[in-house]
Amino acid sequence: MPILPVFHGHSNPRLAKPDLPPAPIVAPAEVRICAHGHHSGAAWHERWASRHCDSLTDTPDKIMQKFLGVIFSTAILLSACSTTQVSEAETRAEYDRIVARMTDQEYNVRHILVEHRWQAEAALVRIKSGEAFGPVARDVSQDPGSAPQGGEMGWNVPAHFVPEFSEAMVRLGASGLTAEPVKSPFGWHVIEVTGMRKEQPPPFDELKDQIAKRLKQKKERLR
Repeated sequence: MPILPVFHGHSNPRLAKPDLPPAPIVAPAEVRICAHGHHSGAAWHERWASRHCDSLTDTPDKIMQKFLGVIFSTAILLSACSTTQVSEAETRAEYDRIVARMTDQEYNVRHILVEHRWQAEAALVRIKSGEAFGPVARDVSQDPGSAPQGGEMGWNVPAHFVPEFSEAMVRLGASGLTAEPVKSPFGWHVIEVTGMRKEQPPPFDELKDQIAKRLKQKKERLR
């Protein structure tokens, strides 16, 4: 014999019938327009349930589903009512402020990564004897990301690397090859810097939407 659900302390035979099509969810009047005040969540929920739910046919789960549907609809309505605007001039000014704070130097760097020191020393000997860095890197480097490109890692700021690597890179300045292998948690490196420049920011058009969104969120928090 099936066990009937219990609603408010009483078994209700109507609950055992197939679910009826859900009634259309209509947001209450106080959330159909932009709200001008705040309501207690619990009290609001009780008032809403008393107006829009059937105590005979709606289980607690159904009531919660209806209520969450209204909350979701309300969030969309309130979002549409937002009047916070961010101008192009504000976005450009924020971009310029970010760029002005970019003080790091970028290094055009390449490396060879191997497991043992003697392997790095052997690679250094080959390069110092006249072999080009790229072919040696493709031959012996165990870094799957850069080895096929001859060890090239492109332009990077020191923060992109572990301290052991970045400190050795910075010491080389605008160009240079490490005199000795460099140990890091990943293994042994032979590092060469081929250029140095001030950090280059992404173009304004690539960042403007992200900056505008952040400025809008900041304005809304301050309202």
